[in-house]
Amino acid sequence: MSNYKPIMEFQYSRRLKYGRKGRINYFKYKGKKVKAYITPDGRTLQILRIPKTLQPLFSDVEKVIPYDDRLKVIRKREQKWQSSSSNQVEGKRKWRE
Repeated sequence: MSNYKPIMEFQYSRRLKYGRKGRINYFKYKGKKVKAYITPDGRTLQILRIPKTLQPLFSDVEKVIPYDDRLKVIRKREQKWQSSSSNQVEGKRKWRE
């Protein structure tokens, strides 16, 4: 196991294809370097360092996929909530004659 203190950690059911397992890897995201560690079994990606300009972009991340020395970031979808009062009709419409 690594002695690194990760900022974020992502687990995968399949092994990661890209990046060296058991070592620190540097991936690019939006032109900036992101320091990450892939566990020796290749099923966990730990983000160790993110530039301060990218930290707000990583706040609502669901999944990160490394490929070709880059990171593909998948964000959580925003749930659109509708209030129950907007769905109900307040009164009956009167038809014009």
